[in-house]
Amino acid sequence: MTEPTYLEPDLYVPLPSIGFEPNFATSNTSSSESDPSSVLTQHLIFQALTQVLSPLGVKFEFSIEHLPQMSTVNMGEETTFPSRLAYRLLVRCSAQKSLECQILAAPLAKMLRSIELENFQMAIVQYSRFSTRSVPASTQIADWRLRVDLTPPILRLRNWARWGDVQAISKLLNLALADAEIQVSAVLKNLTLQIFCTLNNPRSSKFPAKKIVLDRIAPLLIELTPQGIQGATIHGVQSQPVGGHIEEPPVWMHWLDLPALGDPRFSPTPIILAARGDEDALTFILERLLNPDLEQCLESGGIELSLLHRHHLLHVMSEAPICPIQSQVATTVVRVLKQLNLTGISGIRVYGRISGQSISVWTYGVDFVGGANRQQLELPPVAFEPQVVAARSITKISLGQRIREYLITTRIWKPQPLFTTNQLAYQPRFQWQPSLLLLLVGLGLVTASDLVIKFTLESKQIAANSTPTSLQLSFNNSLLEQKLAQYQLRCLQHGVPDILIVGSSRALRGVNPEVLRRSLIDRGYPNPQIYNFGINGATAQVVDLILRQLLTPQQLPKLLIWADGARAFNNGRIDRTYETIAASDRYRQLALMSETSNSNSSLQQIQSSIQNTYQAIDTALDRHLAQVSLAYHHRDLLKTWLQTKVPLVRQMTAASDSNSSIDPSVMSERDIDFDGFLSLDLRFDPHTYFDKYSRVTGDSDSDYTNFQLSGSQDRSLHQTIDLLASYKIPLVFVNMPLSDIYLDKFRSQHEVIFKQYMQQLMNSHQLTFIDLDGLINNQYDRFSDPSHLNQFGASDVSRYLARMEAISW
Repeated sequence: MTEPTYLEPDLYVPLPSIGFEPNFATSNTSSSESDPSSVLTQHLIFQALTQVLSPLGVKFEFSIEHLPQMSTVNMGEETTFPSRLAYRLLVRCSAQKSLECQILAAPLAKMLRSIELENFQMAIVQYSRFSTRSVPASTQIADWRLRVDLTPPILRLRNWARWGDVQAISKLLNLALADAEIQVSAVLKNLTLQIFCTLNNPRSSKFPAKKIVLDRIAPLLIELTPQGIQGATIHGVQSQPVGGHIEEPPVWMHWLDLPALGDPRFSPTPIILAARGDEDALTFILERLLNPDLEQCLESGGIELSLLHRHHLLHVMSEAPICPIQSQVATTVVRVLKQLNLTGISGIRVYGRISGQSISVWTYGVDFVGGANRQQLELPPVAFEPQVVAARSITKISLGQRIREYLITTRIWKPQPLFTTNQLAYQPRFQWQPSLLLLLVGLGLVTASDLVIKFTLESKQIAANSTPTSLQLSFNNSLLEQKLAQYQLRCLQHGVPDILIVGSSRALRGVNPEVLRRSLIDRGYPNPQIYNFGINGATAQVVDLILRQLLTPQQLPKLLIWADGARAFNNGRIDRTYETIAASDRYRQLALMSETSNSNSSLQQIQSSIQNTYQAIDTALDRHLAQVSLAYHHRDLLKTWLQTKVPLVRQMTAASDSNSSIDPSVMSERDIDFDGFLSLDLRFDPHTYFDKYSRVTGDSDSDYTNFQLSGSQDRSLHQTIDLLASYKIPLVFVNMPLSDIYLDKFRSQHEVIFKQYMQQLMNSHQLTFIDLDGLINNQYDRFSDPSHLNQFGASDVSRYLARMEAISW
C-alpha cells in the first residue's frame, strides 16, 4: 500500500543560499508598518533564533521569501477572512554535532510563534551537520527539515469560532472588549450561545454598559456566522456564573439572532455536516479533539490534520513539530469515524509525521468488513508516493496465508508468536519429524530462489544506486521510539515526570503509574507525575543508554525506580536488545554526537565488542556462501531493491530482531497507555499454560547462560549510578516478583547471588534495594506468564511500593 501525498507545492524545494550575518536591510522593502523586511521584524527573528539555537552551539542564517500567491481562510460561502499570509521565513541551521529534530522543534515553534510575526504563513527550518574540514555549510545536505506554522492565533481562533467552538468565540469576544475592561464567558445550550458579561473588577458597583457590549460583539458574532448556533442571549451580570448558572438576576439581557437561524447553510451543526461527508467539518472536529488545550495549541501550533478520501479509504495525516503520538491520534480518529458511520468509507488510514517532512513516522489502519467487523492493522512507515493509493481488502487471502493455513492443517508447522526472544522461558514444543521435512523443503526453496533471484536481477538490470524510500532514522526498536516520543510530549505538556520507572518488560507490565500515583495521594503526598519507560528486553546497557544519551539532563526525574531482576544484569547472555539498537542508523547518529576523544565510552565499547565477536564468523560464512551462491554477488543490489520497492521488508526485519517477550496476540503498542504502562488481564494457569508451552528449566534458559555479574552490564549500572548521583536523583531498584514455578533450583541460586550483589550496592549507599521476591510468587492469578505480572499483580506491586518508607517519595 502506498500513501497519498500531502505536500505543499513549494514547501520542499531547496532553500536559497543566504548569508550567516542577519541582513537587516534586504531588498524587499515596503512602507507598511507590518513590512516583514523591516529592521524591527528581522531583529525580533534574530533574537528569537539566537535565544534557542546559540546555547546549543548552532549557527544559523535566515531570509524572508514572498510567497507567489495570497492565501485565504474560508469561513463560509459569503464570509471570507483574507489571511494576508504572503511570506515565509527560511532558516538554515548548522553545527559540528548532530542534533535530533525533536530537541529543537518545540522551543523553536514556541519562540517563533511568540513574537507574533504578521503576514507570515510558515517557517522552514533546515538543519545540517558540518565540521571545519568539510565543505561549506551552505552546500550541506540537510539532516532534517522542520515546518513551523506561523499562522497568527487570531486566524485559528476565527476559523474555530466559525465552526461554533465556544472557547474560541469566548476568547475573541474578550479581545473585542479588552479595552473596555469587560470580561466574557460563554456556554452553549440547545443551539443557543449564552454570553455573560462582567467588569474585570468584581468589586465594582457598576455593570457592563449594554450599548458598549452590543456595539462590540454583536457585529462580530454575525460576521463569524458560527455553525449550528442559531442565537445568542447576552447578559450583563455582577459576577461570572458557576457552571452556567448565575446567582443573581441579570441587570440587562439581549437576544441576538445569528445567521444559522433559518439559513440552511449555517443551521446544521458540525457533527451533522461531518456525518454528511463534509471533510472541512470533520477536520475541525478531529483537530479540536486532538488539541483540547486551546492556549497550548495557539502557543505551539498544535496538531494539524489533512484528509483525503480515495478508493473508499479515508486517509488522515497528522503532523506537528513533535510527531503526534500514534495511540492518541489513531484512537481519536477511529472513535469519531466509527460514530459517524460515513457512507462510502471502507477503511481508515491514519499517519503521523513531523511537520515539514515528507515521510510518515507511523501508520495505522482500520478496515471495515461488513459494516460491523473491523480489523486493525499496523502498517510500516513508508514514503508518500503521489501515484496510486491501493485499496486492500481484508477478506482477500494471500498465497502466503493459504500456505500457512495448509501447513497448520497438516500439523507440519505449529504457529508461534511473531516476537520470540530469550526472555521467553517456555517455548513451543519441538518436533523433529516436521522440522526435518521443513529443512529439506527449505533447502530446495533456497536453491530455487537463488537461481530465480540471479536471473531476475540480471534480466531487469535493476539500478544499483537505488535509495530506500524512507529517510527516517530508526533505533530498530519501535517500542523505544514510541516511548521516547511519548515521553518528550509529556515533558512538553505536563512537565518532567516526578517519578520515572525503567526496566524491561517486567517493569513495563509490572508497575502501574496510575495506581502508584493514587496510592501516594491517599497517603498524603502531592499529586505526582509518573511515567513507565519500560522497554521489552531492556538490560542495564539499554537503561543507561536511555538515561545518558536519549534524555537530556532537564528531562531526568526527581526519583528513578528501576524495576527488574537478575536477567537484566547477566553479562554471560547475548544482549540482543542493545545490539539491535547499537546497529541502527539512529544510534550511529548518536555516535557522531559523542566526543571522539572519549575512547572509553560505552558506545565505542559495544561497537568494538560486536565487531570482535561476529567479524570472524561473518567473514567465514561470506567466503563459503560466495562459492556456492549464484546470486551472492548481487546481494547489495537485491537488498537495495527490496528496501526501495517493498517497505514492509524493513519493518519485518526490525520486528524479527526486536527483543519483545510478549505474544502479539496479547500485546501491541496501541495497548500502552499515556503513562507508558501495558495492562494485561491474562491470568497464568499452570494447568493449561504448559499445554501450549513446554517447560524450560533454568539450566536451559538462555537468560541465565554463563551467569556472571561483572562486565558491560555492571559498568552500565555504575555509569547510571554516577549519572543520577551527579544530579542528586535517588535510585531505587525493585527486584520484581517471579512465580515459584519459574524459580527452580538453578534460577534460585543465581537470584541469591544477584540479591547479594544488590545488597552490597545498598550498603555502600549507591541505591535503595527493594526485594519483592516471595511477595506473590504463588498467586498465579497475579501473573500473565511464569515470569511476568498481569494488571492485577502490577496493582498489588504499585500499592506495596507506595507504602515503602525506605523510598524517598
